[in-house]
Amino acid sequence: MGFNVCYQFFTRYFLNDSAAWTEEIARYLLICTVFTGIAAAVRDSRHIHVDFLYRVIPQTVGRVLSTFVDLVQIAFLGYASILTWQMMQKMGNYKMTIIDLPMNLIYGVCLLGFALSTGRAVQVAIQNWRRGYSVLDHPDSAPTPESTA
Repeated sequence: MGFNVCYQFFTRYFLNDSAAWTEEIARYLLICTVFTGIAAAVRDSRHIHVDFLYRVIPQTVGRVLSTFVDLVQIAFLGYASILTWQMMQKMGNYKMTIIDLPMNLIYGVCLLGFALSTGRAVQVAIQNWRRGYSVLDHPDSAPTPESTA
């Protein structure tokens, strides 16, 4: 993606003749990067959450609520996987705008990202259940960038 954006910058500002395909490819590469990165964020519980509520409610209520959040997360990611698959089926042989490649390549990466995220969410939920707490009700247990590197 970096090479693609640099090439786009070079052709636009130095050659004064922008390569039209680079913008579309950059967009699709960014989409692929985001959807594959979701699984890593789910694995480390790095997705956005608000832990203030868990500081003011009783610990047992917080534990029940965090388990509910784990289940909703699994359901959402699983349903997003199903919807992406259904969309791929309906898209058929729809092609990209400028490049003669099927759009299902991009949606396939999105499906892979959602499927991996669903699996990771199940793993995290099981880990939270076995451990007896989650990052939500014990925010100080969240992995730091140094501990995951």
